[in-house]
This record gives sequence, C-alpha cells and structure tokens, in this order.
Amino acid sequence: MHKVISGFGQYHTNEFDSKNSSRKLIPYKTIGLREIQLIVDNPKVVVKQRNQWIIPSSFPSRIFEEQAKNGSYLFLWADLDEYPKPISYVRDVLEKIVGCDFEIYTTSSATKEKPKARILIPLANALSSHEWVLSQATLNKLLCQSEIIPDRANERYAQLCYLPNRGEYYESAFERNDIYFNPVVAWGEYINLSTECTDDYRGVQKNTEITEVIDAGSDIDYTNLPSDCCPKEEGQRNRCLFTFGRYLKYLYTHADFEFLRPLVLGWHNHFIEVIGTKSFSETWTDFRRGWLKIKVPYGQGIESIIESIDLDIPIPQTFIDLGYGAKEFKLLLICRQLQLINGEEPFFLAVRAAGTLINYHYTGAAKMLDALVADGFLELITKGTMNKASRYRCLWNE
Repeated sequence: MHKVISGFGQYHTNEFDSKNSSRKLIPYKTIGLREIQLIVDNPKVVVKQRNQWIIPSSFPSRIFEEQAKNGSYLFLWADLDEYPKPISYVRDVLEKIVGCDFEIYTTSSATKEKPKARILIPLANALSSHEWVLSQATLNKLLCQSEIIPDRANERYAQLCYLPNRGEYYESAFERNDIYFNPVVAWGEYINLSTECTDDYRGVQKNTEITEVIDAGSDIDYTNLPSDCCPKEEGQRNRCLFTFGRYLKYLYTHADFEFLRPLVLGWHNHFIEVIGTKSFSETWTDFRRGWLKIKVPYGQGIESIIESIDLDIPIPQTFIDLGYGAKEFKLLLICRQLQLINGEEPFFLAVRAAGTLINYHYTGAAKMLDALVADGFLELITKGTMNKASRYRCLWNE
C-alpha cells in the first residue's frame, strides 16, 4: 500500500553521472505506508548521513525531469522548520484542512521549544506530477493561512522527504482510519488543473519551487532599488541579498516568509543574468537565514549617518597639509558623527562598511583608518576580526 521510492542518505543514487563515473550506484528501495507508520511509532537513532528518505512517487528516479514526466505520487508532505508550531496545533490544523489520515513527526534536530516536524498525507489515488505539484502548493498555502510555515522546496518533483530519526526530543501525532485524501476533490476550488506546465515553467521547477515566475514581486520596482541592493557581477549576490533583506525589513517590518517569498523571487529573477547562482532555492534559503539575523532595517543604520552630515564643510588646511584629500575627510566626518551618536563610548566601524560609505575599496579604506589613527585623529580601541568590526574613538572635534 502506497509503495514509494526510498533510499538512505542524500548521496544514495542509482542514476549514472557522467561527471562522476566512479560513483557507486545503489538500487533504490521501496517502502509502504504501514512500514512508514512503524518507523513513526518507533524511530531508530541513525547518523544523518544514513537517514532513510522517500520521494512520494512510485517512479524509481531522483532526476527532476524524469519525475516530472513519469512521476506517480502517493503522498503529500511538508517540512516545518521555520518558527514551528506545537505538534498538537499542527494536528488540529490538519484535521481541519485535510480531515483524513496523516502522520506528523519531529525531526532529529527538534527540541520541545522548537518542534521542527514533517507531515505525510497518504492519498486516495495516485496523482500525476502536474496534479501533485499544484496540490503541494495548495497544502503550503493553507498551512500558511494557519500560521504554519512550510519549506516550499517540498514542491520540487524529486525533493527528498526524510523519515523519522530520533533525536533528543521526539514527538508524533497521526490519524489512522484508512481514510485517504483526495486533494483534487477536496481542494478543487483552489486547484486549477488546466494550468499548463510550460517548458520554462518546468525549467524553474527543476531547480526551485513552483511559483509565479514572470511577475513575481511586482510590488517592488527592481530598477529603482538602492544601489547596494543590486549586484553588478558574480560574487556580490550574498552581500546585496542581505542588504535587500534590510530594505524589505524597512518597508515591511512584520512581514512573514509567505509575503516575502515572491519579492525575493522577483529580485532573483531580475538579477539572474549577473549572479552566479541560478537556483532560486539557494537564494531563498540564504535570504531566510539572513532575514532572521537582521537587527537594523535599511536606512536606520550606518547609511543614515551620511544624511546627517554636512559634506560641504571645507577641508581644513592642516588636513590637506598632511596629504589627505576629500575621501579621507569624508571618512573622518563619518567617524565624528558616529562618536557623537555613541557619546563617550567607542564606536564600531568595519572596513567594508567604511569603504561602502565613501565609495572606495575596503582595503583602501582600511589603510585610511590606519593613517587617521597614526596621525591622532582616531584611537583604535579594539582591532576587528573576521566576524567583528574594529572599535574606535574619534579624537578630532573641530
């Protein structure tokens, strides 16, 4: 019953790779609902590299294109690792939106305070890849409406769903009445099966989640973003993406990931020609991690300092006599403003931030700061590290 493809560990494959012809090919297993239920009831403890997974399709392949063409799907599933709700809450929600059998189980990294979990919903009838991916998107939408945030990578045709692996904390919940779900009937008002998966659509699906691609994020004018949100070449994606996150934090302080996702997709698509990472799933994952680390929205941090400085102040002759120019003076004015904001306490300033503020390479900005310290304009309190900015005190107060 409900036999689907299964394997052990992320590298388990039976697909030949011409780029790695020495890779050992291991036949896939199959596993049914009853066997999965036994694992939910009594999960083993295994190293993550050997954890058992399923793809909820009976077609034996991990290749996205092959599942898109031949997949026959027997489960819906979800991965809940962002702000997870209690298992009892998830169960109540599933009873409302599904009303049939389901399995819920925590992941190996779950804690009582953060019960990360997965959901499996056995289906009454096998779905084609087209029916299945629309049903997955509907499941995610309904979960989000109940403030449960799924990882939308579950909309990928061959995404691995890991089975229970007992960690320090384990909890499960289920309904087992042999009543299986038919999303095409139950969610007919949400699912438009006439929607075609075009070649471009499948191309996006291969690497990312299914979503509106062309006009995603149309609420943002990507041509008029702040320049530091806009990558110009490969290697700038992470920095600009984080700055774009701060910009969105400024515009939409309390936005959730469901709201933000199309905006980030729009950013990714707009700059796809200049960034090296073509897979949106990587951009989305990096954005979500960065979003949780944002402490200061865009325009409320060091960038706003520029607006409060009178940059028309003439450069003092004594400063010129020391061989300094306009950029060094602008940097000194920024340091003085930072000192005014911090009162008697030293201020933090990273060399990369300093370079950005004066539109200069960070290595040059670092040398400028060293020179200003050497000439007594600044005092170095604490030398910075790879992960922490240097601390200075501004001694110049003209």
